[in-house]
Amino acid sequence: MSKLFPYLVLIFTALCIFNFFYIQKGHSQFNSYTRSLEAIIIIIYAVIYLLKQSSTENSYRFGDLPDNWVNIALLIFYSCTFFVFAFANQLLTEGLFVNFIAWTSYNAVLLLENILFSIAFYKCRKQPIISLY
Repeated sequence: MSKLFPYLVLIFTALCIFNFFYIQKGHSQFNSYTRSLEAIIIIIYAVIYLLKQSSTENSYRFGDLPDNWVNIALLIFYSCTFFVFAFANQLLTEGLFVNFIAWTSYNAVLLLENILFSIAFYKCRKQPIISLY
């Protein structure tokens, strides 16, 4: 899977540019197609990472590793907001109440993601540097 990653990045970038200029016409629409595809790609990579972490023998607990907190944050955020991204253009044509509910839930999940990132940063605080001079 890691050998495919550079090609995936190039294809995704080309698709984003093509989508911007030809499919969803620049600033007239939200880029819902590429945001949905981005969410799917990140969810797949997050699940693969979780599977690799669960099959690896570690002396650490799952919650002690900062990487796991970042991965869980990404997995939760993109899983919860996938449908908001997918139907963003349709949501924008709905009433104010529907938009309020959709984007408030998006903001709540974004807040949760940032809290999990903060925990990850806390878990990887700097170790003392020992000078060799």
